[in-house]
Amino acid sequence: MRRSSLLAALRASVSLGACLVASAGWAHEAVPEVHVEAPGPSAAPPAGAVDAASASGRPAAQIPSRRDGAATAYDVSGDGVDFGVSNGGSNVLRTVGNLPAVDAPAIDPYAAANLPGGSKGIRVRGIMGQHGDSMSTVDGIPLAGANPGVGAMFLIPNEDFARTTLFQGPIAPNVLSYFNSAGVVDSQIAWPKDRMGGEISQSVGSFNFLRTFARVDSGLLFDNTTKFFLSGAWTDADKWRGTGKSPNGKGDFTAGLESRPNDALDVKALVAHTQVDQNTYQGLTYAQASNLPKYRFLDFTGVPVSGSLMNWYGYNRQSFDVWSAFAEISYKLNADTIITLKPYFLHEDGYYFDGMANGLVRQWLINHNFYGGVAELKTRAWDTNLTMGYWGGVGELPGPPTAWKMYTPNLAGGLTFKNWSILAQQTDPNLYNSLYALADRRFGALRVQAGLRYMWQTLPGINAMTPGPGAGDVSYSAALGASTVNARNSVTPSTVGAALPYLALAYDVNRDVTARASFGVTYTGPAIDLWPAYQGSAAALNAKGLNLNQLWHASKPETDDVVDLGFDWRFGTPIGPGTFSPTVFYARNHNQNVSYDPGVGVAFSQTVGESQSVGAQAMVKFDPSEYFSAFAAIGYQNVTFVGNLPYWPGASAAVIAATKVDGKLIPDAPLWISTLGAEARWNGFAFSPIVHIVGDRYGDTSHKQSVAGYATVDMRFAYRRPVEFGEMEASVTVTNLFDAAYIGQISSGYYQSTSSSGIYYPGAPRAVVGKLAWRY
Repeated sequence: MRRSSLLAALRASVSLGACLVASAGWAHEAVPEVHVEAPGPSAAPPAGAVDAASASGRPAAQIPSRRDGAATAYDVSGDGVDFGVSNGGSNVLRTVGNLPAVDAPAIDPYAAANLPGGSKGIRVRGIMGQHGDSMSTVDGIPLAGANPGVGAMFLIPNEDFARTTLFQGPIAPNVLSYFNSAGVVDSQIAWPKDRMGGEISQSVGSFNFLRTFARVDSGLLFDNTTKFFLSGAWTDADKWRGTGKSPNGKGDFTAGLESRPNDALDVKALVAHTQVDQNTYQGLTYAQASNLPKYRFLDFTGVPVSGSLMNWYGYNRQSFDVWSAFAEISYKLNADTIITLKPYFLHEDGYYFDGMANGLVRQWLINHNFYGGVAELKTRAWDTNLTMGYWGGVGELPGPPTAWKMYTPNLAGGLTFKNWSILAQQTDPNLYNSLYALADRRFGALRVQAGLRYMWQTLPGINAMTPGPGAGDVSYSAALGASTVNARNSVTPSTVGAALPYLALAYDVNRDVTARASFGVTYTGPAIDLWPAYQGSAAALNAKGLNLNQLWHASKPETDDVVDLGFDWRFGTPIGPGTFSPTVFYARNHNQNVSYDPGVGVAFSQTVGESQSVGAQAMVKFDPSEYFSAFAAIGYQNVTFVGNLPYWPGASAAVIAATKVDGKLIPDAPLWISTLGAEARWNGFAFSPIVHIVGDRYGDTSHKQSVAGYATVDMRFAYRRPVEFGEMEASVTVTNLFDAAYIGQISSGYYQSTSSSGIYYPGAPRAVVGKLAWRY
């Protein structure tokens, strides 16, 4: 990584920096005194509230807002959602990439690439989102959990979301997700509009990018009781390095309905489907990542090459078919009491093909369901807003993986079946249960929110299978039928639980200053990736006397004791208002999942990591007029191990040295992350620059693999004007304007030894996208 790229981009953005000193809320969202709304994902602006952008008739800015209240939460809406994914159309994790203390680098220009396995490339305050997209929800519903596939990450087009909210630090009990140590990303559906309308857009861009989107809203029907929308999208692009497509003709369909047959009952329902096919991007070694002038464009080969057949792009691809259906049924018992039911179902069917270091090609079969529901009661008693609820969810395997086929590649591009490296059968699924309660009350200038969530999770029971003579290149079910159970390498269900208390205080010092403090415990599940690691080295681990089932039952969930302190200052200047919202935080992180060799000769996952997170973040906004606004989102996070890792008696000096991690920064956690942005508006025109700066990192725990920081500049030009039927918009977006060469994502865990290097992904290059849209 050349530091000159960072310096050049920084120099180019100096002219912007002087004006980008402020931000914090595009629109503050007061919490009504009736019904418990905040800080849960269903919180909405007070009745009658009008967004400043809409009121002025100017385009909705992509400037994020800090949500009002004691909790640390931010909203992104309007153009900000599209800007976060570089107009790629869908990727819920990337939509929050410009918020404070968030590192979610795109490895492709359109945020459309999916990394195989459980790491999806997001860290919040240095803490990694684990086990797939297990930190996101849709309308407060946790659709998919521990999942190596794409899950709900690419399921719904961004145009069908009204906004996306990121919850950080202590998480309120009614903000549900499978795991929340790294925060929660909740995307809220743009439900059907009261008036008939629609939208159609066409985007074209670099690397043969094409995207078409269309949506129609029916308006109110059937005596003004019912309305619906239908939307569809198609997206296609070449990879920016190497050969292949990412995505390859991704097709989306979404339908939403809302019906209010009377004043008491409100029924919403949504069905969504996506087909995601793409060629996978190749990661770099540290040596290659250290020489980007030579290896920046390295990728899988365009034709099979003798000696490295597994590196052909045709052997490194993925395909997923995902659909989901859920409903929100609310019944108002009286003016203060509402009962809500949210049943949901998600099905995913697909596979990964991945070339392996041993020269073989692995096919990872993924076919599973997620289903469950949320039942919630909101009421008001004793001058207090009360929320009580229950969430129950079932997640079928994988993860962990149950079906890995291994093939031998050939020069003709074909595959010859070799064996099943993992063949297993679920005896019990992943089970999630959560009871929660939250009380919210004001005592004059002081607002108090207190609650508790109890989370208990049952790890699955899994039978390891020994393939028989008939378990060749056949279907998964046929292979199971031709196999026998290997009891020694199997596991029985294991249930773990954790109490997650929450307390948040907000005190109005005066009309312009609100001090806030929040305390809580967050949760991430046990080390389910222990299963595949053990299966791959079962003979060696069994020979050492290790027992998989005992390790499975000894695995603990990660919990984090978190404290946030901050304030919101709304200030005025002669030329316009501004807001300043700083937060300092501390977290003590227990039982983190660390994969390493304690001295048995094989690395495997163990929940033995102890660390702490210390940092500060701020969002500042300056909004001098209807013609200009600017913001800055700044984050500093220092995540270090607290204590060394345990090792076995008789471990070698090298193993013991590798366990000495006390005081070391965890891998892939930059100390500094900043985003500076602005929007200038005049006579229908809008100009929006964004500068994103990421500090230096380490790719390993020993700090021998340093990775230089970087800065990128994105710009968007847009023009909107009314026409006889609706509104037309034309825009041009340029991402990575100065084509900075840098390492974006590093695929590594909380611990990475120098001998087992992480996987380094070059950041997306400069790309230009033009878009033409008509809305009516």
